[in-house]
Amino acid sequence: MCNMKFYLVRKLLILFVVASNLLLCMQQESSAEKIQIITLPSDRWSEFKELRLKAATESPQDIGVTIADVMNRDDADYKTLLDKALISEGAWMVFAEVEGELVAMAGALCVMNHLSTMQHVVKLISVYTVPQFRKKSIATKLIKKLILQLENSGITQVQVWVIQENDSAIKLYEKLGFSKCGILSNFICVNGIFYNAYIMEHSLSA
Repeated sequence: MCNMKFYLVRKLLILFVVASNLLLCMQQESSAEKIQIITLPSDRWSEFKELRLKAATESPQDIGVTIADVMNRDDADYKTLLDKALISEGAWMVFAEVEGELVAMAGALCVMNHLSTMQHVVKLISVYTVPQFRKKSIATKLIKKLILQLENSGITQVQVWVIQENDSAIKLYEKLGFSKCGILSNFICVNGIFYNAYIMEHSLSA
């Protein structure tokens, strides 16, 4: 009798674990289906600014700006950047949206667009995913989408500067074809603390 009870309990536990895993997979698939990769019109500039503010609040050394930087920047700058990104005029931005809310972003900027000799080179900017949507490959999808846009725009060299402590970002970029090519000493200073950064680059098809 005891053996029969043990067997039944064991069976129920196995069924419970299987059902829980199945439910988790279904939830993950449902969440993945809701994630949309979009470009953002300039009339949604305030959402872009809010996402930048979240990034600066959580990790200013990784995003490269502080809360004060975000708040002090003219609102028109956010609109202008989004307008330029829509027509690939020296700027590119892509976003991940879930049920109308922005949850991630990635961008690229031709920092020397005024020089005809440097218009093939861009630097990645504003790569960020809100914590609750990490580990869903959103950053990978955004950067791949971004790289496709850059290739279509004739860009052949992409750089990103990553602080040395950000192991997860370094692994992500290496997975996407970036390689380390230099170090920037005391690259950024946040709250009196200096951080070194790796220069990572990725060559695109001409």
